[in-house]
Amino acid sequence: KGWATSAGADLGTGVGKAAAAYIQTNLGGNANIAMVVCDSLGPVCSVRHDAITAALKVVPNVKVVASQDAFQTDKAEPLVVSMLTAHPEVNIVITNNQGGTEGATAAVKQLGLQGKVWVFGIDMTNVAANYLLESPPVLMYTVGQDSLSVGKASAQMMVQVLSGQTVDPAKFVAPVQEYPRTDTAKINQYLTDHQGQ
Repeated sequence: KGWATSAGADLGTGVGKAAAAYIQTNLGGNANIAMVVCDSLGPVCSVRHDAITAALKVVPNVKVVASQDAFQTDKAEPLVVSMLTAHPEVNIVITNNQGGTEGATAAVKQLGLQGKVWVFGIDMTNVAANYLLESPPVLMYTVGQDSLSVGKASAQMMVQVLSGQTVDPAKFVAPVQEYPRTDTAKINQYLTDHQGQ
């Protein structure tokens, strides 16, 4: 009857644009990138990957030199350690989901590469929020789904359907939520709102 979601392409565009802007502003437009994807999960992740690739095209001197599929933190961390060890030229890691974001950040810290490798991720959690507040910086940005808006829209649709009403629109796409590390007020508010989660 209807469905609600956050657009995967918007998540990918958000992280891709943030990484591209950082590369242009702080790295002279040059970067060697390692990607942590979750394409094995199907379109939910591959559309994110495609959007990241498109957003990075504004920076001509970037090269993806390594890519691994991992969507759980405990799998992503050792994979990123391996990628960074095999490709010491990598200075940016871009991830497609929560496990990749948390695992990549942990891998950079494990290898002591703070100040040499920066992570741009997708999905927001308390772990990611705390990484965004840490110094020296590793996780620079993440973009998350607005679960509250999706939940509200879904509940409203359910009430309409059960009341015999037509759901219009049949599709609700919630805007994504961006969390650059510079917005400490928003990050701290997230932690306040999600205590104990």
